[in-house]
Amino acid sequence: MRGGDSIAAKRKKTPVDEIMKYLFSVSKEMLVTMLNSLFSENFNADDVEIVQTNSEFDDADFKILRGDIFFRIADKTTDKPFHFHMEFQTKRDKLIGIRVFIYDFKKAAENERLEHRGDDDGEVVLYMPKSMVIHVEPNAKIPKDYYRIKIVFTNKDNQEESIDYTVPVMRYWEYNEKKLVDEKLYPLLPLQIFMLRAELEKMSRRKNPQSKRETIAKVKVIAERVVRLTHKLGDEGKLGDEDIEKITTAAGELFKHLNTMYKADTKLSVEVSDMIKTLYDERVFIRGRSEGKAEGKKEEAIEMAKRALRKGISIEDIVELTKLTVQEIEALNEEI
Repeated sequence: MRGGDSIAAKRKKTPVDEIMKYLFSVSKEMLVTMLNSLFSENFNADDVEIVQTNSEFDDADFKILRGDIFFRIADKTTDKPFHFHMEFQTKRDKLIGIRVFIYDFKKAAENERLEHRGDDDGEVVLYMPKSMVIHVEPNAKIPKDYYRIKIVFTNKDNQEESIDYTVPVMRYWEYNEKKLVDEKLYPLLPLQIFMLRAELEKMSRRKNPQSKRETIAKVKVIAERVVRLTHKLGDEGKLGDEDIEKITTAAGELFKHLNTMYKADTKLSVEVSDMIKTLYDERVFIRGRSEGKAEGKKEEAIEMAKRALRKGISIEDIVELTKLTVQEIEALNEEI
């Protein structure tokens, strides 16, 4: 995730890059669900293997080009691998379409070397990844649907031939938490924390510390809302424990990054960390208590069944009374 860097700039990984990489190490099921939603695919998580692949490429000047996130999906139902690429932008970059094309071309060439899906007659076939640019902050100049690039070639007869290259755009600022959940884009929930980054930037330029503290306090509310929503999704069975931990940790780290970058209110970073830990501990406690209650109810049903068996009540009636299975009651009958 970055603003408008030059194409061949040598860039180091930023804290946000590392946080996003961590965020996209969620479970295979979660990644497949997200990619299906973003790219209108229909992969079955049980039939695929998915890995995050190299995102750094050399250019002609021996500088490093760094994309954001690349995935490779191997589907057992076909021997063809599928490649996906996502770029995250907080600021408008008029060259982003060109950059994505260069990244995709580099990735296609790399994949050809590794997978060699071309013919043996000397023809090289480059399979470009399916890509998307996710713009976090609003900007009227960002297209609603695609970045479009027309690539023109001159053939041997000096005639021009062209192909159209398009990169889909996701205008993230048009998504609230409900829409992200409805479209099953759970790993993108922490990016809600960036929705007020531009306001923080403005308050910093104006050197208005009070307004900056008020804005970061609003960001804290968003962070807590995202964390609570993530736990709710876990309670509904839509997220596993590992995914909950990664999404909530990423949310905390993104808040800390913004708070540190804009020197807003240092104590709030501690408060957000404490909030995440407290909510996690509460969830573990409540779940443990619920499991304990369920265990207790099962023990009560077993004791009730034993008493009923001793009184000669039929197995069918005991099943109706205790909700235990026939097999469980027959085992108890043998035991007593």
